[in-house]
Amino acid sequence: MPAGVLVVPLAVADGARSRQRTQREKVSVNQDPLRGRMAGQERRIDDTMLIREAQRGDRAAFEELVRHYDQPVLRLALHLTGTEQDAQDVYQDAFLKAYKNIGSFRFECSFYTWIYRIVTNLCLDHLRKRNVRKEDAPVLKDADGGEYDLLDQVPVTEIGDSMRDRFRPRTGRNFPFLAEGVQAGGVPHHSFAVFCVYPWTGLLGDNRMAEHALMVLDRCRIRWGKVTAVQGDQATVEYRPLCWDGRLLTLGEPASETARLALDGSAMAGGIGPGDWVSLHWDWICDRLTQRQLRALRDFTMRHLDLVNHRVEHPGTVAVLG
Repeated sequence: MPAGVLVVPLAVADGARSRQRTQREKVSVNQDPLRGRMAGQERRIDDTMLIREAQRGDRAAFEELVRHYDQPVLRLALHLTGTEQDAQDVYQDAFLKAYKNIGSFRFECSFYTWIYRIVTNLCLDHLRKRNVRKEDAPVLKDADGGEYDLLDQVPVTEIGDSMRDRFRPRTGRNFPFLAEGVQAGGVPHHSFAVFCVYPWTGLLGDNRMAEHALMVLDRCRIRWGKVTAVQGDQATVEYRPLCWDGRLLTLGEPASETARLALDGSAMAGGIGPGDWVSLHWDWICDRLTQRQLRALRDFTMRHLDLVNHRVEHPGTVAVLG
């Protein structure tokens, strides 16, 4: 075997990543990363021995560590990147980086916590390089020079067919409730999925679930806000939260929230500063918004809020849970 070559379930070379890949079982993106499931004193002791041997140059010991954690690492990368190809790239880079830096491992945390941090940082770098920042919302011009959004040109039948393929097996005879949103003018925008497809809007009518449902809707939607301050890896953003008065779902008065801008110095969108308009998802700042992007995000959000408030009979039907 050539000197300097590490043989693990993936093939890597010292200083360069091999193009050879091993076929792996496909993993659903809906599975959660397995952080914390590898705990246990017996495994920790076993890992400690393998790490010490790897630090002394024993490649077989490192290969055993990879075999212990290759599937959790692949699942985590898939969960964060959303595509199998990107997950495979991050997977390879993560174990190559771990191999090169195993000598600096200080046993202050578990091996999985250490590799988890490596994977997370690599995923953020990968997403940024994959051009997380999108160009302005695609528009077309009609014969008179007027602009219209491409989403409005997606045929209703195609949206309905796509939803039927995804949701009819789960909703059965209640599927027509979901289809109401398409017939009422919904388009394939993220706000349509959050307000008109997922069940949380329907759960607002349950007093036991209303507060939690409102929180999920507000955090899950792609919302917009204006940065007022930046403190290290976090930023203060002023945005309009969702409000529920028992009848209507609306945007409330401006409020401030603290959002993640970066993790260990790696940001999804660089150069964010006070005064910038940004998009947010859960507790992350995703991107800086142009004026056209900001306008499009506002317009589609308000369109689908109007739809669930006034134009469908069964918004976010609870039946989808069944």
